[in-house]
Amino acid sequence: DPPPAPSTIAASAQPRTNLVFLMASPSRNKVRYEVAGQLREARDGAGGGSSWLRSALSSPPPASSSSLRGHGIELYETDMRKEKTMPLSADETMRRMRDTTFCVAPTGDSDGFTQRFYYILAAGCIPVRVDTYYPDLSFGRVAWPSKQTIQWHRAVVLLPPEKLRTVGLLPMLANISDTQIEKMREYISRVVRPHVLFDYRGRQPDAFSAFLDELLFLAKERLPPLDKK
Repeated sequence: DPPPAPSTIAASAQPRTNLVFLMASPSRNKVRYEVAGQLREARDGAGGGSSWLRSALSSPPPASSSSLRGHGIELYETDMRKEKTMPLSADETMRRMRDTTFCVAPTGDSDGFTQRFYYILAAGCIPVRVDTYYPDLSFGRVAWPSKQTIQWHRAVVLLPPEKLRTVGLLPMLANISDTQIEKMREYISRVVRPHVLFDYRGRQPDAFSAFLDELLFLAKERLPPLDKK
């Protein structure tokens, strides 16, 4: 990899106020319901009865400093019964994600990734992907954008539903060191964000050029030639 620019290093090392962010819509999906429930319990301080919550709150992170990760829990749940369904504006959502270390990215109502995943990366937040459709698949076997040019294991926390239930979301995140957080944020800033943002002046690689790279790869390696029977 090319050496990161000084501005990139500074951005990746910037402290955040919040530990985790999730904008959740009502869902009957058990995994998404469990994620929201764990964050709601931790945010509201509901007695500390759950073992995963006690573990997350009592165990210090495996690093000398926890200044990078933040401590707040941002959980916003949409309400379809209200005229204003979304609790935050788009600008406020991005601002809060920029001030958060980990942003939860359930796979939504598709078997891949949703627009939420792109917003998280654009904000420079580390996505925590909870795959609700293919819980047993590894990084190399789930759907990712720009799969040929981005090493997603360097940018995303992949949380299997089984670990969500047995270990818990917050203990998983608490076990990630500040050193690893800084490395992931630097990789997102330097490599991943250009793949989700557009440079309308065409001065550097952006989301459009990343899309073309994927098409060229598929045309060369995966798609059958049209002029052969």
